[in-house]
Amino acid sequence: MTYENNAQQRLLAVIEVLGANPIEGIAASDVAKTIGTSQPQAFRALKNLEIAKWAEQLPSGNWRLGPRATLLSESFRLALVAYHHRYLTPDSASVDQFDLPE
Repeated sequence: MTYENNAQQRLLAVIEVLGANPIEGIAASDVAKTIGTSQPQAFRALKNLEIAKWAEQLPSGNWRLGPRATLLSESFRLALVAYHHRYLTPDSASVDQFDLPE
């Protein structure tokens, strides 16, 4: 049994493309070309991401990551800082004592 779903994989590919164009964004047609799909499928993915606040359309018409992605990124960054302060400060341990993934 396969668990791969083309529409979900397409959404993830679109998120990656948007992440590579964080400020100026990217045109929907260029998203389609980059991920190798049709313009209607790329636009459908962008609109669904927009509904979930994972993408936003700029006044230029280009698309970029939306506030939900930014919040997730910041949450992850803060968790890493907390981990560092808790486990990796000079008073608690050194980096060499942990088997951290690379």
